[in-house]
Amino acid sequence: MEAARRTDEWARIHRQIRSLDEVFVPVAGLEEEGPPENELTCEVLAALDGRTDLQAIIETRAEGRFAVCKAVSDLLRDRWIRPLTLEERIKLAEHLGQAGEDDRAVRVLTAALEHERNEPTLHLHLGELHEKAGRAEDAAQAYNLAARAFQALGQEDDARHVLARAVHVAPTDPGIRERLLEVLLERHETEEALRCGLDLAELYTGIGLADKARSTYIRLTSLAPDDTSLLVALAHCERNLGNAREAVKILRTVVTAALKHSDLDQAKTVLKEILKIQPDHAEAKRLIGQMESGEHALRRDRRKRQRQLVAWCLGAGVIVYALAYEVLAHSKLHTIQRQNTGLIAQGRFLQAIQNYHSLRNAYPFSLARLESGMLIEELARSQLSDVEKQAVVENPDTTIERLERILTLAVAPDVYERARRQITRL
Repeated sequence: MEAARRTDEWARIHRQIRSLDEVFVPVAGLEEEGPPENELTCEVLAALDGRTDLQAIIETRAEGRFAVCKAVSDLLRDRWIRPLTLEERIKLAEHLGQAGEDDRAVRVLTAALEHERNEPTLHLHLGELHEKAGRAEDAAQAYNLAARAFQALGQEDDARHVLARAVHVAPTDPGIRERLLEVLLERHETEEALRCGLDLAELYTGIGLADKARSTYIRLTSLAPDDTSLLVALAHCERNLGNAREAVKILRTVVTAALKHSDLDQAKTVLKEILKIQPDHAEAKRLIGQMESGEHALRRDRRKRQRQLVAWCLGAGVIVYALAYEVLAHSKLHTIQRQNTGLIAQGRFLQAIQNYHSLRNAYPFSLARLESGMLIEELARSQLSDVEKQAVVENPDTTIERLERILTLAVAPDVYERARRQITRL
């Protein structure tokens, strides 16, 4: 019966006390109610000072673990004591760490994680304590968990910085570098992601995980598709994995890019890499022979001169076309000017203005268009001056039609405003 009773009691105690590293503090304001009736409970209450953990109290008591834990459970049930808050636990751990009691500080934070497993600051402080004690693996793991907790809260900046700290503590842990790379990619920090990815790929290569290195290089080439150094590194991975054909294919892409940018030294170096992988590669041998004999340079110079000649011809063609276009436009303008001289003498100002406007539409990119615009403004000002001098207009309808046409064709603001005023007057 006693064994069954103890089993039931332990079950109840474990629900209230999750770890012997727990620290409890008396609830303020209960002094007036007097101490608990049980002597052991009263002595345990006096020992719970907000600094001493339960394990330390058990070690000082002769009654044993069960009795002390039952006393603490009773005090919790009757609300004489309470667990430390999150802030109090962190403050206590910091105080213990400053006092050189790092192991106790670790136990305090570990016990706190039983209640707040997803609290990033707990993992962060725990990592700092492990790092201080030289436990690099434990520190990196704690920082990794802190980063996950920060990400769950949407605090991406904090997650990134904590992961960078974890990499600094455990530089040979590929898992942490993978996490950091993922965060950098999600944040679109391309340059940092490339640096992190290169370090990760070199780490994988160093520990013999060529397939992992290849996957990393493939991810990086999507960030910087024109980076030939990444392609060369990827080709080396393919060669180490026994994929000679794929390695040669990638290196041929690098050669093409190098030749396009006239980097013959890089092209020659990569071609030699191809021959190491595939000694009978005919194209690589041919290109190396052309480079060593100078034939490739001659061909490159010849193509360069041909491109320059084509560019000069195109430029000359454009200039000739522009000149011809301008000559035609001015020839047409002179013809219209002669016609308009007669029209103006007949008083057909609107027809003259319309002729200049037609020229502007026919040659919109010529200097003659600008001259036509100035001639239109000149004619419009002349007509407006005549209307403004007339106190009484004989044919108002005709005059209004003429002014409305001037409104549609006028460019100068003063001409437009004068025409609008005269229409209003009429």
